[in-house]
Amino acid sequence: MSREFLCDLLWPDESDIEVARNRLRVILASLRRQFEPPGVPPGAVIENVGNHQIRLRAETVSTDLSAFEDAVRSGDSARAVALYRGPLLPSFYEDWISVEQQRLAAAFERMSATRCEDVELPPSPAAPELVVAPSAPKSVAMPLYLTRFFGRDAERRRLAELFADPQARLVTLTGPGGIGKTRFAAEVVREDPMLRAFVPLSDMWDASQLGGALRQALQLPPTPNADPLSQVVEYLNRETKTRVVLDNVEQIAQGTAVFIGELLTRAPGLFLIVTSRRQLGFPGEREVCIPPLPLPVGDDPHEIASAPSVQLFLNRAQSVRPDYQVTPHNGGDMSALCRLLDGVPLALELAAARAATLNPGQIAARLSERMETNSEEGHVRKDKEGRHHSMNTVIEWSYALMPPDLRRLFLSLSIFRGTWDIAAATSVTGEAHALDGISRLRGHSLVTQDGGRFRLLETLRSWADERLGEGPVRAALVRHHAAHYRKIGEEAAARTAGDGQSDALDTLEAEEANLQAALARALEPGGDTEMALHLALALYPLGRTRGNLSETLTMFDRALAGVGGEIPVDPGLHSRALLAAGELTLVTRGAEAARPLLGSALPLARQSGEPLLIARALRSFADNALLGQDYVAALPPYQEALQLQRNLGDERGAAGTLNSLAILALRSDKNFAEAARLTLESNEYYRRVDDKRMLSYSVFNLGELAMEQGEFEEAEPYFQESYALAHELRDDWQCLCAQFALARTAGKLGRKDVHSALLREVLPKAIEIGDLILLADALAEQAAIAREAGNSRHAVTLLAAA
Repeated sequence: MSREFLCDLLWPDESDIEVARNRLRVILASLRRQFEPPGVPPGAVIENVGNHQIRLRAETVSTDLSAFEDAVRSGDSARAVALYRGPLLPSFYEDWISVEQQRLAAAFERMSATRCEDVELPPSPAAPELVVAPSAPKSVAMPLYLTRFFGRDAERRRLAELFADPQARLVTLTGPGGIGKTRFAAEVVREDPMLRAFVPLSDMWDASQLGGALRQALQLPPTPNADPLSQVVEYLNRETKTRVVLDNVEQIAQGTAVFIGELLTRAPGLFLIVTSRRQLGFPGEREVCIPPLPLPVGDDPHEIASAPSVQLFLNRAQSVRPDYQVTPHNGGDMSALCRLLDGVPLALELAAARAATLNPGQIAARLSERMETNSEEGHVRKDKEGRHHSMNTVIEWSYALMPPDLRRLFLSLSIFRGTWDIAAATSVTGEAHALDGISRLRGHSLVTQDGGRFRLLETLRSWADERLGEGPVRAALVRHHAAHYRKIGEEAAARTAGDGQSDALDTLEAEEANLQAALARALEPGGDTEMALHLALALYPLGRTRGNLSETLTMFDRALAGVGGEIPVDPGLHSRALLAAGELTLVTRGAEAARPLLGSALPLARQSGEPLLIARALRSFADNALLGQDYVAALPPYQEALQLQRNLGDERGAAGTLNSLAILALRSDKNFAEAARLTLESNEYYRRVDDKRMLSYSVFNLGELAMEQGEFEEAEPYFQESYALAHELRDDWQCLCAQFALARTAGKLGRKDVHSALLREVLPKAIEIGDLILLADALAEQAAIAREAGNSRHAVTLLAAA
């Protein structure tokens, strides 16, 4: 493609060609950094053709789009339908993308039409269940590694043999901590077409969460009152063969065997890979022992450098000292060091962190001294096979070399989960100079930096956590950790109701792992119920906008289950938690299910004496009556709430109540004029204070008002603005509502292609988010399309699901 063509395509309104060319240069430079990192020859992916043209080398790239078009050209309708995942680039609106969207959607319609007759009715009309056919293997979330992988050729061959054996349904990769089981599993299965999930279990607390973790990894929606394992089995049984990786099962050894046994029994097409420090003991289990990396043989520097253990050590050492090499002078020392560390990958990496100041002989000498000391004192740790535990030796050596303050900090950091920042480390550990300490720990390769945040590798975190032990120090860290993340979470949650909403949600997302860990500790027997409620409420805005509604509701169910013990809970806090649970229930399960929760929240709010909380409880109680179509019961609490909010000067709360009153006016007596007046009044407030989230809801209501009056063309821009505002905030639920509204609008305007394409995008998102009411409406809408097309059988299936 010529550079001029790309400039015109991407920036059609730019009159200054030099400006466009500079933009293109910046974009191309960024692409090259991403697609041609060090080690990839320049031009291997993005090639200059002369001075004026650019080519993407087709042999280096594969896309679902090109595969879809190949299937269309060959008439392979089954593959084409499986590959199509909805409109191309749905969040972009440039002219060239719109043309492509329409062309591809039309091709999909042609392919779909040839498959309609294949749809079968459910075997029985009783209790029909929604079965979503897998469109295509979803992308699997895999561990991300930025370092090179070395060796393991023999283990790769052995695993390939087992993959070809239909009887090898359970393969366990065994080896001690730090041997590289997770890295090896990730490297081997990354391109495996049978792989459906890679499930990390290192942060899991108990085996009862296994089903939910696997369901989440498979990107399946939680269904109320449904067993996660049953959902997983149902999904796995839709495909002939699937592969799943369960990583670090020894973290939750108790109860794991039962889960794996049931999973393999109920899903006969499942092939399971497990990483563990020992075999599970199942009949038919195949073990692949992950040994240390091969050690150097001989004295020749080239032979030494070719050994995978040396290659790994050198690669990591060169990150701190680029001139580190195997030479005739240090080759023997390099061999001795790798032998001393038994070729254990993580031990080699930790030792390499010392390469900035020590040569291989010096590192080996210090490690030898440590091992001899441990041996004399009886501290040499061995695994159950009697092998020397090199990993622990290197960690203990690194630990012993640190001054007391750095040791204390290292152990304290094991209280965190996921990533954390310097402020959290300072607050939770109480170390005034945490930044300096973490920088020093990074120099020892004991702390990993992840952007502007930090983490401990799980093997290191587990070692430090075990060394920390139980007692007053851990108890204090748990309290400080919960208090810090409660404060961070509550501050961020409060900001989601005003300026900086998107940044506040990003903060909650970044801190989610630690908020969830603090919540899990608070929910333990004898835990802190009030802290659990505070943490659940801090997570509520994230779960409501970017999470799964059903899972967020389950979180509140667990937190509220602790209320009623010996220590009374503050009525205001209790009311807020009931309101959050009730609002989620209203969306996911309907008004009837939400009524007890919201009915209990109102008297507690009055007991608290907090006027703002009382007004919110009144409005939520009225919302429940409105959605339950009890319009008479809805009006008085709305009026009381509005009066309270105006007396208190709560403009934001009043704007929300006006929005609800507008819907009441529309639903109860079709008073379009009153509904428009109330909605516009709230709309004006949200625009004035730049509250994008609530403005998105208010604009959406204007669209609904236009739809009710049959003004479909007028409704569409409102829904588009609502979607754009929600998309800016990454409010997934509101985006979904606006997309469904746009689909309905397109249907009313006779734009059948757009109608169908949007609905195909809405259905899986409704499942993923857990909005069952919207899902039912979307299924009914899809059924109407099928009926209009004369496909009665498909329409019946969809209506039964709805």
